[in-house]
Amino acid sequence: MGDNSSIVTIAREGGITLFGSIIDNLLRFAFLMIITRLITQTTYGQFTLATSIILFSYQVFDLNIANAINYFIPIHIKENRYGHAKSVLFKGITLGTTTTVLGSSLIVWSAPFLSDFFDEPRLKIALYLLSVTLPLLGIFRIFLAVFDSIKNLKYRVYTEKILRPAGKIIFTIILYFILEDLIALIGGFIISLVLTVIISAYFIRGSISEIIGSIGKSTSYKSLVTYSWPLIFSGMIYAGIGQIDLFAIGYFLPSADVGAYNVAFALASTLVIFLSSLRRIHKPIVAENRNDNSELEFFYRLITRWRLLLIIPPAITLIIAPDVYLSLFFTEEYAAAGSVVTILSIRLLLLAAIGPQIKTLEGIGYTQFVFINSALILILNTLLNILFIPMFGIVGAALGTLVASVIGSLVGICELYYYRGIQPITRTQMRISASMFLTSFVGYIVSSIISGLLLALLLPIIIITTNLACLRLTNSFTDKEREIAERIDSKVGYKIAQYLIR
Repeated sequence: MGDNSSIVTIAREGGITLFGSIIDNLLRFAFLMIITRLITQTTYGQFTLATSIILFSYQVFDLNIANAINYFIPIHIKENRYGHAKSVLFKGITLGTTTTVLGSSLIVWSAPFLSDFFDEPRLKIALYLLSVTLPLLGIFRIFLAVFDSIKNLKYRVYTEKILRPAGKIIFTIILYFILEDLIALIGGFIISLVLTVIISAYFIRGSISEIIGSIGKSTSYKSLVTYSWPLIFSGMIYAGIGQIDLFAIGYFLPSADVGAYNVAFALASTLVIFLSSLRRIHKPIVAENRNDNSELEFFYRLITRWRLLLIIPPAITLIIAPDVYLSLFFTEEYAAAGSVVTILSIRLLLLAAIGPQIKTLEGIGYTQFVFINSALILILNTLLNILFIPMFGIVGAALGTLVASVIGSLVGICELYYYRGIQPITRTQMRISASMFLTSFVGYIVSSIISGLLLALLLPIIIITTNLACLRLTNSFTDKEREIAERIDSKVGYKIAQYLIR
């Protein structure tokens, strides 16, 4: 069960994305470390609030067309219908660009009201300037969907993971010495995005020449919208989920708390690289095997266990010593957000254990369930924020996000099990969980003995070593993983991977 070439593709493209995500997070961390030392927490909070409004608006107005492209193009390519794939791509770009331009106009019109609502006078000029990014973000997301569709994720890595964050650092620092601090942040954001879109277009032209050179076949806008319309609303909802904490904190608390929460969220979100590295390649494979339940369950379980194997060591590290890393990477004033990092890290660990239910539902075509689940998460998150933030501050926002996300994801896996018989639990998964608890116990003992910089340096090494030893003792690695390790070692020239998981 499980086509060997597909497994190798998941491992190869997932590895490429993981490498790119690590570089991306290093660059993003470098950006935050530099910015939090150059500007005040209040200014960073204002920039965070402005970009949150822009990203929310973009998700609302781009109609989630990229998800439709990522669904239809793999199907057309598999059936050698390149003309249909071309039509899907160009109609998607036309539709997405039109709606995001309308969104930009609305941002400009509503900027004074939003500035008054959040009681931030500088927010108005920030929104005026950032409004130009909505169409650019829409086009860029479509380009990324094409890279996913052709299962060539190196171009996503080059553009999204390396070029854009590196450009943001370089241009922001240059502008900081020329312009006012908030304007410099905005300028770096805009210039890096423009450059990334141009380079992405160059890669697109070279990587899908068969599609671009084909004669376009009739594909209606209706087919795109029919698939996308539940995702349009779920996209709006997920945009709300992604930004609702910042909006609520900005309403109930000072803008400095928005900046503190965003820094803590950024630290916890480093764990996302271990989830997203496999998520991108998963949906096209689901779309190709959407009628074979046994294959769908095989790949679902495979992705879930690999996500767990990857995320456990860094998650435990952040759960045990969040304040140490906040102080080390940023400044002491951000260490107070340590509890936020712990809660959000637990959230991502639980989501990894549940599995990639959203991309699986989308790949099968159950987009209506994605919408329903997204709405449930947003409603719960909003209500819990209103309840918890006045009581617990930014910790309340993190608690609301954890509870809402886990409940929504559990509903998703229940839907997959009811309609397709898919569920993630296996014996090896239970062994991985047992290894995780043993590793956590050792980590807490270490954290009670040492502290500060020494703990920051030694804890990851101890966690990784202990977890690997526990996995080997519980015989948690499979024959497929040993086969992949053998392939890796044959390229490296040394039997390193085989030794680690034997």
